[in-house]
Amino acid sequence: MFRNYPLTTLFIIATLCVDLAVLITALRSGGVGAAVNILFYVWNFALPAQFSALGAWAIYGKSQRLTRGAWVTLAFGLLLVLTWYTVEEPYRAESVFLHFVQIAAVMMAAGLYKLCGIRPEPASGEPIRFSLVEMFGWSMIVALWAFAIRYATMEFATDKYWFLWAITALVAPILLLPVLFGAWSVGTRLLMLVVLYLVAIAVYIIGSRYWDGPLALWAFSMAITQITYISAWWAIVRMDEVMQERRAVQLRNCHPEGSSTTRRI
Repeated sequence: MFRNYPLTTLFIIATLCVDLAVLITALRSGGVGAAVNILFYVWNFALPAQFSALGAWAIYGKSQRLTRGAWVTLAFGLLLVLTWYTVEEPYRAESVFLHFVQIAAVMMAAGLYKLCGIRPEPASGEPIRFSLVEMFGWSMIVALWAFAIRYATMEFATDKYWFLWAITALVAPILLLPVLFGAWSVGTRLLMLVVLYLVAIAVYIIGSRYWDGPLALWAFSMAITQITYISAWWAIVRMDEVMQERRAVQLRNCHPEGSSTTRRI
């Protein structure tokens, strides 16, 4: 992966290093003072953005479907372990439920966009086939997801704040998917991205007038963090893809078809 996607690999490594550094710092601080603010930031802002990017890659990634399923399952498990230690014990099962809802909703939205023509897959003309190895692999992935769901609780769904959390965590990435993965020109894409930022600012201004306390700022920070992180991830992946395309063109120019060497062979 590092050879084909060096920038993306470095971006993933940097994200993991930041997550681990924040987690270790917060845990060693004894859960007081600045550590509480760090844990609040990680759970409410950083991790939702990473779950959204993971859900988008699960649908729009170019790897083989079983490979994507395996990597998404592994990353989802690691992020769940991280959330397990960044929230208080009474709320750990609720965090599993919330993040499962988020990644499932982002994946369903991305799949719906693909069906509607947002970055559709090229038609291969061959029927969909599953080998025995792939079926065995998918059965293992489903088993791992079922194991994770065992630690989720649905009691939080009766609380009005879970609905607010879901709206805040899902609106930004779902609106961002067609902006990034649609077949737009560069100018149109940038304009749509600016409009999305302006919408988030407008919602914050309106919400701050009607919501008491820091709720409006919390929702705005979550939206901005998700838009920024997912956009950065998408831009880095695109840079890797452009470099791959340029290398392919250079190889074709260095070894053109129909050369004298090719004709002699």
